[in-house]
Formats: sequence, structure tokens, C-alpha cells
Amino acid sequence: MDTPKTPTYVSLNETDDWELTFEDSQDIRGYKVLGQDGNVTGHTVSDLLIDTDNERVAMIATSDGKEYPAHDISIGDGVVYVTGDYAVNEDHVVRRATEIERYGEVRRRTI
Repeated sequence: MDTPKTPTYVSLNETDDWELTFEDSQDIRGYKVLGQDGNVTGHTVSDLLIDTDNERVAMIATSDGKEYPAHDISIGDGVVYVTGDYAVNEDHVVRRATEIERYGEVRRRTI
């Protein structure tokens, strides 16, 4: 019986081989991290971890050293909810990352 392959994650901060397909609109590094209650946690998104086999952002890393699956985040205007729940507050309509067409898609960088 074959053992399932463990995904290989590459830090977007530390590679020149990969880039976001839509970097201008989907690079969430530096976004504030909010909890389920909508309050700022005091942390930011520090890195995006790429699953090179599937060519997608698989995880986000935050400034407090935690990592969250990319499919469990919601994204607003300059903010990220790390709960995996849909969230709407007075200022932001937030969508789950999985609802944004082609979100997190990456490609090998061409030189």
C-alpha cells in the first residue's frame, strides 16, 4: 500500500522560483489578522506557504508564528479573518478565500 505523499510547502518570502498569479490583488502579506469577533489580534499575515505540487497557497503564516490553512480564511479590505467562518462587519464585506476565483494560484517564475 502506498503512503500518501506529504505536501511540500515553500515560503513565498524565501523563494524566487514561485510567484502569485495575481500578485497585485491577492498578496495578503501585511494584512491585519482579525478574530471571529472582528477584533484586531495585533498580528499580521507574514508569509504565504505554497503547496508546490498543487501550485496553490496552502497556508498563511502570521506574525505571532501561527499557521492557518488558506481555505479557512476570510479576506476583507486589508484584513484577514482566520476563523474559517463567513464574516461581515460595518466596514468590510468579507469572502472566504475559496470563493475568490483562482485565489492563491501560483506559477513558476520565468526568468
